[in-house]
Amino acid sequence: MHIVADSHHILVETTVYKKLKMENIFPILKIIKKRGVVPVLKEAITPALAVTFMAVPQGLAYAILAGVPPIYGLYSCTLPLIVYSIFGTSGQIALGPVAMISLLTSGAISALPGVTDEMSLILVHVLALLYGVASLLLGILGLGSITQFLSHEVLGGFTAAAAIIISFSQMKYVLGVKIARHHYPVETFVEVFSKIPETNFAEVFIAFVSMSLILALRYWKNKYTGAGKKQQTTKIFKIMSVVVRFSALVVVFVTSIVAAIMVASGLNINIVGTQPSGIPTPTLIFSSSSVASYIPDLILPAVTMAFIGFAETYAVGKIYDTENLIEPNRELVAVGIANIVGKYYYFLIYIIIVYCIHILFISFLTIINFGCL
Repeated sequence: MHIVADSHHILVETTVYKKLKMENIFPILKIIKKRGVVPVLKEAITPALAVTFMAVPQGLAYAILAGVPPIYGLYSCTLPLIVYSIFGTSGQIALGPVAMISLLTSGAISALPGVTDEMSLILVHVLALLYGVASLLLGILGLGSITQFLSHEVLGGFTAAAAIIISFSQMKYVLGVKIARHHYPVETFVEVFSKIPETNFAEVFIAFVSMSLILALRYWKNKYTGAGKKQQTTKIFKIMSVVVRFSALVVVFVTSIVAAIMVASGLNINIVGTQPSGIPTPTLIFSSSSVASYIPDLILPAVTMAFIGFAETYAVGKIYDTENLIEPNRELVAVGIANIVGKYYYFLIYIIIVYCIHILFISFLTIINFGCL
């Protein structure tokens, strides 16, 4: 019996040691240890540049979709992505603003009664914080496997419906008209059609050029690249391959030139304009009692966003997870920490401490359970 007990304690000590290893807390260290710093940097530099160029126009667009100034889309693509790379278990996921979460954010804020434009931005920050807290708690409680019960049909239907709603919500920029926020999508549809006589054809032309470029580049990519397609060595093919890889940036560049020419010609076009430079200073979002009063109404949307956002991220990550490295619960923790730090970046050290305490607590329970056997 004494020998069996000792073997249990040895097993416990080994298990605890594995849990407390820095590579288990920070998965990025495991990759660096396995491949080396220099090879990892060489492999990551090209995808990093591609993601950076893609994230800039997408971040600006998704910020507008969420109902916040465009510059906040760039803020969301910086520190949260760095934090996720430290805690996340997927090497292919680039954390940042996405259409689904931006749409849910806009819908949750617009559904609140008596919200002014000034308060709207603060409430978006509150919702982002609650979204991060919900993801963190779901991960700590080990509820990441719940997303396995979400069928592809449900996610596909939700995505298709979201695409339709997003399309109509952005028609005010395509048509160049002003459309108020509405709680129900049907009201947005009706107002969009009622505003057609006020269409600004200059902005319609820019939208047409953008969509034509995107469709043309996608057509070329599907026809001449991909598995089973013969790779050509001509200069034109190489140039087009680079253009297709940075298609979003190319579209933004071309349409920006077109817009600049049209503005110089005296046409009325809405542009993003000058954005503030630098990093904003941290602000206390709960300084007003009116803001705190909306928190109960934002808890359910935050939890919903945590489930849907993680399900979408996890599904994309599993497509490229050939080595089966993604762990659902750790992904939830990583996404949660990234969102919280994105709101309060000076809380980073405290979040790390909380996560380490969580590992120690689980290890302590493991010791007690094995010791009682």
